[in-house]
Amino acid sequence: MWEESLRLAIESQPSHVSVYDLQVEQGTKFGNVPVLDHGFYSKKSEIRRLVESSNIPYTYICCGLFMRILLPSLVQPGLQSPPVDKVTVFGDGDVKAVFVNEVDAAAFTIKTIDDPRTLNKTLYLRPSGNVCSMNDLVEMWEGKIEKKLVKTFVTESQLLEKIKETPYPDDMEMVFIYSVFIKGHHTYFEIDESCGGVNGTELYPDVKYMTVSEFLDTLL
Repeated sequence: MWEESLRLAIESQPSHVSVYDLQVEQGTKFGNVPVLDHGFYSKKSEIRRLVESSNIPYTYICCGLFMRILLPSLVQPGLQSPPVDKVTVFGDGDVKAVFVNEVDAAAFTIKTIDDPRTLNKTLYLRPSGNVCSMNDLVEMWEGKIEKKLVKTFVTESQLLEKIKETPYPDDMEMVFIYSVFIKGHHTYFEIDESCGGVNGTELYPDVKYMTVSEFLDTLL
């Protein structure tokens, strides 16, 4: 479906195209997710190559995870709401991920239109208060419910084994967890302008956005 939508967009010869979250590249650390993702990440590389071959001006928007993914359960696969007694922490709990509300990602995207500073570049969103480790999230939630949770830590090898045992698409939550909270695909690198990266929250400080703490407040 994405191939046809993108083909039609390119054929219309737009003056600019913005594409969400093409952060993963094969052959780099971004692409070092085992063959467990059912082509999810490889499709992102295909889209990127197709956009660049069209010679249409573009901006890639790398916004991490939308808040509706993983956060509603406090990164607890299979749950629909945050835990109130015990919590599973993946890895050592210190690797940070980026969360952005979808409406806010759209607001940043609109800002890039006709902005020469983002032409043929990648706009990374790392809003203050929205770059959080699992330990950060647990501590934040404990403060809101005024209760300490019993923590169980799951190692990388244990998570990989669980992913392999779980059929698609039920395994995808864990694939995302592995990518961002084990491998650190959102934050292991610095944003490098010499390589075409720009920091969206620094470029557009006037854009108001929901923080992770504010999102968690909606779950109380």
